[in-house]
Order: sequence, then C-alpha cells, then structure tokens
Amino acid sequence: MKNILEILQENGIELTEDQKKKVNSEVLENYKTVADYETQKTKLETVQNQLNQSQKDFSEFKKSIGDVDPKELQAKLDDYEQKLKDQKKEYETSISKLNLESLLKAEATKRGCVDFDVAKGQINMEDLLKSKDQSNDIVKAFDTLSKEKSYLFKTEEPPTKTGKVIGSTGSEEEAKEEAELRAVMGLDPVKEETK
Repeated sequence: MKNILEILQENGIELTEDQKKKVNSEVLENYKTVADYETQKTKLETVQNQLNQSQKDFSEFKKSIGDVDPKELQAKLDDYEQKLKDQKKEYETSISKLNLESLLKAEATKRGCVDFDVAKGQINMEDLLKSKDQSNDIVKAFDTLSKEKSYLFKTEEPPTKTGKVIGSTGSEEEAKEEAELRAVMGLDPVKEETK
C-alpha cells in the first residue's frame, strides 16, 4: 500500500524534508489505516452480536414460559437480566477501551514512539478509562513515560559541531585566536609555562 508521500512523488510533487515531516504528522493525526478501522469494526461487531444473541435468547425464554413455578421463573428472569446488564457493561467498556487505544496510538505516533505495545503496557489504562479529562491525562502519561522510559521514543541527534583546537603552531594569527578563546573561557590570555 502506498503512503501519501509516494503518491505525491509519483504525481510529480516534490516536497522538502520539513514538508514531508509535516504531511506525515498531519496524516497520522487525522487518518486511521484501513487495518485499524477493520480491527475495531470486527471487535465491535462481535460484541454487538453477542448482545443481540442474549436479547434474542431472553425473548425466546419469555415466550416459552408455560406453567412454571413463579419463584423459579423469577430467579431465571433475574439471572437473564443480570447477564444482559453485564454484557451491556462489557460492550460499553469495549467501546471505551477501543476509543482510548485509538487516542493513545495517536499520541504515541505524534511523539515518535518506537514500540506502542510496550509503551501502552507502561500506562495505567484503568485510570485513563475512569479519567474525566482523558486527553489531558494521556498527555501527562506520555510526558512521564518519555522521561522515565526515553528509549521508547525517537530522539533527534544533535548536530555535530566542529571547532578549532586550542594550541598554537607558532603563527601570529593562531596565537591571537588562542588568546581570544582563552579570554572567553576566563583564562589568562597567555598560557603559563609548565616546568
């Protein structure tokens, strides 16, 4: 599958490195892959099918009641109602978890996370699911994680700087440069002789 940069390049549109980074960042923040969508859709359909089947079973059970002991019937009804409540709660929790995982994945991508599964394992999902300010708490969780487990995130290499070696080969110009460097460093302009 081609990414957006390959498509642009094939159509004769050349981008600078900064533009490429910006386009990649925007695409990752705003669009989900078809695979991510299909995975979430399948999970939701499975949970929905289970809920529908339970409701169907409950309806059939109600229709099939004949001459039954009222206490036994009430116990079975209570049992089915509890199962429906539990499945509904499980369904709602699954949706919340899928939404949270999607938000976590977006934040991890934005921060250059190199292993999302490991990073996710370091975050307290239960606290985030209960959070009233989930977006802010996700940012805080990744701030903490990037400090404590920095190896999980890409870091830009600082540019290599080159400089002049302090020391003189004897020319007057080099002696002047050395004196200036020593002054900037707070040293005496003339190097003391060692004996």
